[in-house]
Amino acid sequence: VSIRYIDNILLLITTNFVVWSWALEKHPEPEIQQVNMELV
Repeated sequence: VSIRYIDNILLLITTNFVVWSWALEKHPEPEIQQVNMELV
């Protein structure tokens, strides 16, 4: 497994986590799932 691949995974997870945290604070609703799906 290349380091670049790992970096991309970490970046994706970090971004996902940040968006999730922000979304949960701002809109604790099913909207969050839609945002999560768009990221994937």
